[in-house]
Amino acid sequence: SARHFDNVLFAESEGELSERLLTHFEKFARLDCDIVDVGTSQDPKKDLSLPRTGMSCANTPHNPQKADWPDTFSAVVAQNTLTVERVDAAAGWGQDLELRCCGDKAELPEWYQGLKLPALMMMMPHDEKLALYTGDLHDAAKIDEFIRARQLPTVTEFTPQHSDTIFHASHKNLPILALIRNPNDASHRAAEEALRDAATELRGKCIVTVSGATENHQKRLTEMLGVEEEHLPAVRMMTINPDGHQQYNAAHKYKLTGQITSQTIQRMVTAYHTNTLKPYLRSEPVVSAAEQFPGSPWVVVGESFQSDVKESTVDVLIDFFAPWCGHCRKLEPAWKTLARKLAHVKTMRIAKLDATRNEIPGLHIRGFPTIMFYPAQDKEHPIDYQGDRSVDSFVAFLKKHGQPFDETPPPGFKGVSSGLLTDDEEHDEM
Repeated sequence: SARHFDNVLFAESEGELSERLLTHFEKFARLDCDIVDVGTSQDPKKDLSLPRTGMSCANTPHNPQKADWPDTFSAVVAQNTLTVERVDAAAGWGQDLELRCCGDKAELPEWYQGLKLPALMMMMPHDEKLALYTGDLHDAAKIDEFIRARQLPTVTEFTPQHSDTIFHASHKNLPILALIRNPNDASHRAAEEALRDAATELRGKCIVTVSGATENHQKRLTEMLGVEEEHLPAVRMMTINPDGHQQYNAAHKYKLTGQITSQTIQRMVTAYHTNTLKPYLRSEPVVSAAEQFPGSPWVVVGESFQSDVKESTVDVLIDFFAPWCGHCRKLEPAWKTLARKLAHVKTMRIAKLDATRNEIPGLHIRGFPTIMFYPAQDKEHPIDYQGDRSVDSFVAFLKKHGQPFDETPPPGFKGVSSGLLTDDEEHDEM
């Protein structure tokens, strides 16, 4: 088991050392304090959920602060909600803030009084603090399962400090279950209460996290999950694929539809583990063949990529673009000209896809624009286009890698029109 967990320390003791270790465990278990990751904030006030009710939090940062960060804070707790507010200025804060929060002196678990050796226990800075493994000490798989269920808090706030740990733990085995909400919106608190209620039943079945949608690390998560801010609160699940150098991307994503309750969340996780939960991909509405403009780039979306590109019998040169990308806008006139120039070629399709609003299974676009060629005879091995972004260069590339074609239209071919512009205006567009 020690080889399977990077964020868990393993120790073994016997004899007198065991007695001393148990005393240390007992002192630790009686402490009822947690270090709460408040993180950064764009607003002067930030609400977070505490792991337990009845806790109080210090106003001073627990983690070291830089000398040029003299911010001061107030920390107010109501039930299990912590409200942190900056008091020296009506502004947010850019440093990662941690506060120490404590409750009443904790009681030792009942099993501790009758503990028999040998025993396998796990000490954690969260939840019940001390847990006893009651299974077969020779069953490594069961021990791994016991540790995996407790290596993170039952519900983990998605912070810069925790994000890599969450992703790393997920790609090893468990899916991530995430609630994206606005912590300062009272109407979202019912969803978070439902998640925390469900989380106690989901231990060991998934990694549960809660996140906002405004900070940079939170935006990365919402992008991976395909969640837009206007659709909050939202519950999503995903499995993770590592992509090297601690980069992660969503392998499969799942959406909770309908009301967010403890029951619906638990049913979603059960469906995942019984292979009855259907993954989803972000996609714009499909543009049918009848809706495409002749002579214009063929519009592909997430749901039509398989049929328009992978299953089509023609060569496809496709531009994966982002609407905000300056290089993409610079490419657009040449791309339109290319589509019009080759409109007569029946074995060729010039296409485009907005990669910010559509997702393709197994395809992760790193930069914009990305241009890829899918040969008709080998759609499983597309070719990245790396040449000059001019019409002549595109045509030369297609002649080299695609099916033979004549770039000169046949006699009598008058070209095509979108029907929206005059012939002169269509020419100007080129």
